[in-house]
Amino acid sequence: MNDTKGLAIEVKLLTGRYAAAEFANRASAEWPPHPARLYSAMVAVHKEDGADATEKSALLEFEDLGAPEICAPSGIRREGVSHYVPVNSDAWFSFSEQEKRYAAIINGRAELEELKREGADQRATGTVERRIERSLDISRLRPVTQNTLSVFPDKRSKKERLFPSVTPESDTIIYLWRDSTLDSAAVDTLDKILGRIARLGHSSSFVSCRVVPIDDATEVTYLPDDDGDEEIRTVGTGQLDALEDEYNQKTASGISYVYS
Repeated sequence: MNDTKGLAIEVKLLTGRYAAAEFANRASAEWPPHPARLYSAMVAVHKEDGADATEKSALLEFEDLGAPEICAPSGIRREGVSHYVPVNSDAWFSFSEQEKRYAAIINGRAELEELKREGADQRATGTVERRIERSLDISRLRPVTQNTLSVFPDKRSKKERLFPSVTPESDTIIYLWRDSTLDSAAVDTLDKILGRIARLGHSSSFVSCRVVPIDDATEVTYLPDDDGDEEIRTVGTGQLDALEDEYNQKTASGISYVYS
């Protein structure tokens, strides 16, 4: 990459369809794909592949660029249609049991940290560590039912899920930062991160992402405007730290969590 002003990122929808719900309305499809969602996907692959320090530096520079212009085609919206799917947590372990377990893990870890700060002996810290280990052991959870057949999909309780999507007129979206002054090393690093993204939004939305020449940008359809009609989530300084904090809070309680 040359040290030229401007940055353009292309997202190509490999299935010709984008499936993702609006942040505040799960029944309505998000369009265009929000820059904040793209950034979360970039952070996810960065973390999954080892959280390289050079990549983190590039991501921090990227989040300072602000809101991009967006070149996105119009499309046909498929609003959310109700589907009823089995929910694992309701099928086997009760929600209240899980909540108690998460609380025990969080409180135990906080107590352990406090003991270590106070210089407590091994006997005291060991007692708390064993209590945490027991809480982490899911085999100790009491099943809702002793009937093993109840874990099969056709026996579980089902909950409503919505899968809204957009089928655009073309498969390409471009995000444009005309005033970007990122150097070629940072741009190359971002391009490598983007190349590892497999999906955006729902797991069925397969994508190919890359940095492209700024001249590849087509007609701009969305401009940043505080008074605009569309609310599009973008990225600002501190976004990476916020994502890390949320991830750490979730995993500290034993909840499986991914960026999305």
